[in-house]
Amino acid sequence: MGRRTKLWVVVLAGGEGTRVAHLTTNRRGQPVPKQFFRIHEHGSMLQWTLDRAARHADRTRVVALVSDAQRRWWEQQLHPLLPENILSQPENRGTSVALLHATVHVLRHEPGARILVLPSDHYVADERALDEAIERAVEHARTSPEKLVLLGARPDLEDTEYGWIVPAPGSAGEPTPVERFVEKPPLDEARSCLERGGVWNTFVLAFTGWALIHAFQRVVPDLFNAYMSALDGGRLDAYLARRAYADMPSYDFGRDVLEKMTASLRLIRLPACGWTDLGTPSRMERWLAERSGPAPA
Repeated sequence: MGRRTKLWVVVLAGGEGTRVAHLTTNRRGQPVPKQFFRIHEHGSMLQWTLDRAARHADRTRVVALVSDAQRRWWEQQLHPLLPENILSQPENRGTSVALLHATVHVLRHEPGARILVLPSDHYVADERALDEAIERAVEHARTSPEKLVLLGARPDLEDTEYGWIVPAPGSAGEPTPVERFVEKPPLDEARSCLERGGVWNTFVLAFTGWALIHAFQRVVPDLFNAYMSALDGGRLDAYLARRAYADMPSYDFGRDVLEKMTASLRLIRLPACGWTDLGTPSRMERWLAERSGPAPA
């Protein structure tokens, strides 16, 4: 129980879902952001993710990152969470700002916290296998608090829509040191990553809050300094957020942060568990076809 109490889960639920909007429409033909769209009896992807989070952390330690523009969709689905742990951003300034915002929020409540990040657009057939991999990642973040631990999925093709994690050559056992992280490479580079034993980045990762803070300080100091200067008494209130976000540097977490700090990364490979990212039309269409198509939300 002691290990669990220091673990927080950050659920990423602020994506716009524009690429799959034509597949996630309600009865009135209005597009629903994919993470909030209810698919038959399966519920929404956000609800799946909240269920995952609840298996690893107490409800009071689950944080959701959402956007102001999508309040009508998330307000009801996030009712199990503490209102103070629903971080609604006034605009999208990239994944780095979102994760920095969430990490500062968590550390303000628990300075020694470990954090698990869960995207809200994943389907997993075997949740138990995913849970076991997550537990290993969280445990390694505890014993090696300076590292960020990534979960990688074994690829079946040279996909250019994922980040790729290339393990260091000759590495035995897990977690594995990382030689390269490449965010959405061109086809020839993706093929090279596959040939060298690379895996897809699931964006499920575990770390201590201070490890990520130090990474931002080193890799994107302008973002870190801009964010910290906007805080008032350790908090970014709604008024400050609207003013600060407009001028906040926008960085992609994979390309602008992870690619530049491979020495601090460790990899755990997911076993075969039916993991898929439902963020692209082809994957969403395939997944829906296997389940007889979408139902109105």
